[in-house]
Amino acid sequence: MTASRLDISVRALQMSHPSVDKFGQFVIVAARDATFEFFDKAVKQHWKGPFQSRQAELATLDPATVEIMRRWVREGVDHALAEVLQMVVEASDFHGLKLLVDEHNVAELSDGLSAEPYSEYGWFARYSQFGDPEVKSGPKPPQVKKQQAEARKGKRVNTVKKKSPKQLRVEGRVKVPKKTSR
Repeated sequence: MTASRLDISVRALQMSHPSVDKFGQFVIVAARDATFEFFDKAVKQHWKGPFQSRQAELATLDPATVEIMRRWVREGVDHALAEVLQMVVEASDFHGLKLLVDEHNVAELSDGLSAEPYSEYGWFARYSQFGDPEVKSGPKPPQVKKQQAEARKGKRVNTVKKKSPKQLRVEGRVKVPKKTSR
C-alpha cells in the first residue's frame, strides 16, 4: 500500500462518526465474535444440556472437516451481518424505521453501512478478535491497534458520553438484550 492510500484510509477512519463506530463495536463483539466463540466452544465439548448430542457429532469429525465447517460458519455469519446492515439502510430509506445510537440514525451517518465491517480499517479489523478473513495486511496504525485493544476490553472506542444500552434502539423503545453468560 502506498503512503498516500494509507493516509487516505487513516483519514477515513478518523472521520467515522462515533455513533456508527459504537454500533459497529456492539454488533461485532456481541453478535459476530460471540457466535464464533460459541462454535469454537462446541468443538471443544464445552456446552452442557441440549447441545451435548450435537457436540458429540462434532467430536466424530476429523480436524480438516471441522476447519471447513468453521470457515462456513464464519462466512455465513458475515453474510448474515451484511444482509442485516443492508436491511437497516433500506428500512431507514423506505420504511421510516431508524436505528438510533446516541440519538443518531446510523444508516444516515454512513455512506455504506453494509460495507463498514470490511477493509483493513473496518469493524472486523478494529473490533473483532477474529479479524477480517479477506484482509491480509501489514502492521496497523497505532490508532487501530489501540481501538482493537479497547474493544476487546469492552471499552468505548471514541470519546462519546456514556449512555445506557437503552439508547440503542430501533424506532421507539426496543431494548438491547442484556449480555447473558453461557
